Amino acid sequence: MKDIFIKFLFPFYRAHSLLVSGKKHVLMFHRICADKGADSLQLNVELFRELLIYILGHGEIVGIDDLFINTEKNSAVNKYVLTLDDGYEDNHSLLFPVLKEFNVSATIFLATGGVKRGYLDFDMVQWTLRKSSGKEFAHPLSGISIKPFDPDEYLSVSREVIKSLKTISHSARVSFVEDLVSHYSPPPLNRCMLTWDQIREMSNSGLVSFGAHTVNHPIISKLTRSEALFEIESSKQDIYDNTGFYPKYFAYPNGKSCDYNDETVSLLRETNYCGAFTTVPGFYEDAVDEFNVPRIDVTSDSITSRNGRFNGEKFSVLSSSLWRYIKQFRDRLS
Repeated sequence: MKDIFIKFLFPFYRAHSLLVSGKKHVLMFHRICADKGADSLQLNVELFRELLIYILGHGEIVGIDDLFINTEKNSAVNKYVLTLDDGYEDNHSLLFPVLKEFNVSATIFLATGGVKRGYLDFDMVQWTLRKSSGKEFAHPLSGISIKPFDPDEYLSVSREVIKSLKTISHSARVSFVEDLVSHYSPPPLNRCMLTWDQIREMSNSGLVSFGAHTVNHPIISKLTRSEALFEIESSKQDIYDNTGFYPKYFAYPNGKSCDYNDETVSLLRETNYCGAFTTVPGFYEDAVDEFNVPRIDVTSDSITSRNGRFNGEKFSVLSSSLWRYIKQFRDRLS
C-alpha cells in the first residue's frame, strides 16, 4: 500500500523538488550487511551501492564539514552527507570498500566503550536471548520482565526489551544486562565493533572522519550532569588517544528530542564540539542551530519496493520535505 502511495506522490514530488532543490540531506545508517539483514538497522551492501549511484546521479555527496559552510544560495544541487552511528565492524569490511570504489566520504560516530569491549549492551541483550532457552526472567530494579518465549522469537523479544531499556536510567540498564547474562549464561559474544587499527586505517584514507557517540551509549537526558559530562568528554578523549585528533562532531544516542536537553547542548559547547546530530527527520536547513542537526534514517524499507529491489522514487519522496509535510498533516488529523 505504501509503495502505491509513493508512486502516486512521485509526480507531485518532482514538481515540489523544483521549488526546494539545493537542500542539504544528512543520511543516517548503522550497520551494513552482506545479506538481507536481521532488522531495520542493517542495510544490504548492494542496496547501499545502488543508493550511492542514485544519489550521485541526482546530487552530490559531500563531507560533514561542508554542511556548516555557507555555499551559494542559488545552488540547485542537492547535497548529501553520509553518517553511521555506533562503529560496527561491517563499516570497515563492507562499507569502506564501497566508499573507496566511489571515492566518497562518510562520518562514523563512535561509541568508544563498545570499541573497547567489542560490543554494545544492546548487542549483548540480543545475543543472550538468541542463545537462551526462552525461560522467564525478571529484573525488579528496572521493572522489566521477560515471559517464557520460543527461542525462535528471540529477535522480537529482544526488540521489546531494548525498547524498554531506553526508558530507564543507565545504572538500571547496566544492572539489567549483567543479571540477564548471569541468568542465561550465554557463550562468549564475538567482537562486532571496529578496532582502533581499523579506525586509524579508515581515517588515514581521507574518506572517513569520526565523531563521538558517548562511551556507553546511554540516553543522555537520563544522566546526571556529571555522568553526561563523562560520556561527552571521555568519548572525545578516547578518540584523540587512539587517533591523534579530537572529533569535532557528536551524535546523540537514540537522538530523539527527548533523549537530550539544553544541558546536553551546553556541555557539548563547553567541551568544544562544533555541532551535534539528532535522529529527528529533516534537512540541515531545518536545524534550530548546529547542535540540533536533523537526519534522514535510511533503512531497507525506505529505499526498496515490496520485491526487495532498490526504488529511487521511494527514496526521493521519503527523503523530501513533501513527505515530512504530509506526515505532519496526517499526525494532526490522528
